[in-house]
Amino acid sequence: MDNNGLLFLLCFLLLVLLAVVVVAVVMFRRQKHWREQWQQRDLQWRYSPIITMQLDSQGLVLDCSQKSTDLPLKMGLRFVNLLDERTADIFEISRNFARTHQRPQRLELVLDSHGHTHYWMALITPLESGDVIVGLVSTDHLMQQIQDAERARLTAEHSNLARARFLANMSHEIRTPMTGVLGMVSLMDQTELTPEQRSYQRVIHSSSEHLLAIINDILDLSKIDAGKVDLAAEPFNLDELANNLVSMMANRAREKSLVLQSQVDPKLPRYLLGDSHRIRQVLINYLNNAIKFTDSGHVLLKVDYVNRAGDQVRLRFMVEDSGIGISTERASILFDEYTFAHGTLSREAGGSGLGLSICKRLAALMQGEVGVLSTPGRGSTFWFDLDLPVAPVAAAEREIQPEKTSGRVLWICDELQINRSLLLAAGRHLGMKTREFGQATDLLRLAQTQQPDVVIISLKCFESADAEFLKWLASGNVRVAMSSMEFIQIESSRLLQAGVGACWEWPINHDQLAELLMNLLEEPLPPVRLLSRVSRQLVSPTAVHDDGCPFKGRRVLLAEDNIVNQKVASQMLVRLGCEVEVAGNGKEALDKALQQRFDLILMDCHMPVMDGLESCRQIRKAEQACGGASVPIVALSADVMAERKAACEDAGMNGYLSKPVRLEDLRRELPPYLAASVVVS
Repeated sequence: MDNNGLLFLLCFLLLVLLAVVVVAVVMFRRQKHWREQWQQRDLQWRYSPIITMQLDSQGLVLDCSQKSTDLPLKMGLRFVNLLDERTADIFEISRNFARTHQRPQRLELVLDSHGHTHYWMALITPLESGDVIVGLVSTDHLMQQIQDAERARLTAEHSNLARARFLANMSHEIRTPMTGVLGMVSLMDQTELTPEQRSYQRVIHSSSEHLLAIINDILDLSKIDAGKVDLAAEPFNLDELANNLVSMMANRAREKSLVLQSQVDPKLPRYLLGDSHRIRQVLINYLNNAIKFTDSGHVLLKVDYVNRAGDQVRLRFMVEDSGIGISTERASILFDEYTFAHGTLSREAGGSGLGLSICKRLAALMQGEVGVLSTPGRGSTFWFDLDLPVAPVAAAEREIQPEKTSGRVLWICDELQINRSLLLAAGRHLGMKTREFGQATDLLRLAQTQQPDVVIISLKCFESADAEFLKWLASGNVRVAMSSMEFIQIESSRLLQAGVGACWEWPINHDQLAELLMNLLEEPLPPVRLLSRVSRQLVSPTAVHDDGCPFKGRRVLLAEDNIVNQKVASQMLVRLGCEVEVAGNGKEALDKALQQRFDLILMDCHMPVMDGLESCRQIRKAEQACGGASVPIVALSADVMAERKAACEDAGMNGYLSKPVRLEDLRRELPPYLAASVVVS
């Protein structure tokens, strides 16, 4: 063999040797890895908190990971012998299924060992050999947690029930005497008082209202904590909601000489679905605070359209004021509970400091949001965003006829910027060309070269105008509407002579204003009749505002056991023109209702002998038996819980009035039940 052959052979042998060494190293490392994995697996098998067993086809224990457990496991033991008969059957069925279908099975097992019940979760995994691996995890701690949670739930339910009963009792016990206090103060306000007595009466009234507001805040917060606030989903009219809120707050604003207005975006649907009572509760709190912290200027309630997705509308309620404003630091914590109560603002104006926190929590219940934008010294805007579905009865949007107003020229003369802004927005939505003026002289200057179709002038601008301007108005060449923040006391004949063809007192909603302007444009010149906000009704100030006895001759049965409340409610009803019969308990009310005819029954819920609910049920049963007409029955209750209102409805009552009841409450709430009644002479 030559040298080349030897060299080749040597290289070949070296390569073979190298390959053997590499294979040996790889095998060594793999064996080491396998050994480590096996040791790790063995550690997991032996010391894992999960009990792992290997069972053969007969169910005998071949091996197990733990020998010392609550389960007395040992080799050769049939595992099912540790289980009760029912659990053992379930285990056998699952084990056979796992082996047959080669699919892991999960089940729960119960073991009764030494008088103690243990709960386990088992996972049965089949092997190719026919054996099965069973993994057991104790769920005793989980079952204990479930049992503890159930006990906690029952305890919480009992606590909530006790709290609800306590709230109902507290509400009744507090509101009952408050009815007497506020009722008497309300009646006193209708009598002749000296200036000194009038000042005392106002202090009593404001202090009583303040006390009632604090009580309401505490009860509301407690109801929310107890989960006793149920939200309704009923159709409501957005315009009516805004108008009613402004009407409710009008007197308070007027006492401080504030301008109080409302503006609802005309793009919003007329009817929405939601809990109007809770929405009103949030907005009343906003309006109360706005009036409280505004010494001059205006308070504006706005409802803006944000967007719409299908039948769901997102809207923003806003209460804007020109008051003292709030710093950024205070605004950031204003809606937190108890924070506001300890601040300087609360000490200055009074209040529990809970109102805004209640607003926040009510908004959260309605899936809404609240917030505030404010600048110290320049006022605040509190907002409330809410998504509400459009009511089925209001699929159509607001009906307007822009062809009657489109292109017409509207001039607005008002000393208040907020009034001009509202009228400008309404005019532009109607397609009118608008101009605004702060005083009559500016308008007259432009009128020398241009001619509007309609002029809206405020009462103050009208009264402060010079003779030349009044002569221009009375010329009969332009249609004139007059607005006023106060009642217009000028006789209609004088207004017609001055060229005024329509008038209204603020607030007025978009629909009413649009109808008024369209009707005014159809009237002849000079005007021959004075239009009000209601279609073509002739204005008569004395007739419009004379509502001293709106229910004259109506017969009312008052069922009330409290002597003071009997006197208060009776006097209120008498002042409204009603003839009142009093019953001291439910049984007496039942007897009188069966013997006499009444136009309305006001029924207290909590009374001795027979309560108001049972009395109502008996009255309804008697009416059905004789086939007579049903008399309206309205509940009077100091219990403001939702369950009480539902119980009154189930008993057959037509309405619900919460105590304390004021004279203005009766005047506002009773018309649906008494206005249509027929007086029998």
